Amino acid sequence: MGSYAADAVAAEKQYGPGVTDTEIKIGQTVPYSGPASAFSSYGRVMTGYFQMLNEKGGINGRKVNLISRDNAFSPPKAIEQATSFNKERVGMLLPGIELTNSRENYAPYRSLRMAIFEKTSWKLLEE
Repeated sequence: MGSYAADAVAAEKQYGPGVTDTEIKIGQTVPYSGPASAFSSYGRVMTGYFQMLNEKGGINGRKVNLISRDNAFSPPKAIEQATSFNKERVGMLLPGIELTNSRENYAPYRSLRMAIFEKTSWKLLEE
């Protein structure tokens, strides 16, 4: 009977969207092209950071799968990508400046946890 109880507990283990026992899925949109492409270095830096983090074992043993997409510095394209991340069950979105410039831009995507970089640290955006 004990093994059935352990199986039931294991089957009940649930995490938020984009998180499994082995992976944390994060999305970001970056202006790799377009008029603000000079600012795309932060996307490459974040990609490198998560690669380094994964090489060191990830976060609590989970690898971080950072999905980075070009938004061409276009708010409509960034919003389209946020929608696709939502459909792909990405757990957190690190939006570029196209979505964080006003609460109205990211309001439809509150089902995604979003974080923005403010001054010197990451901050989760709350409702």
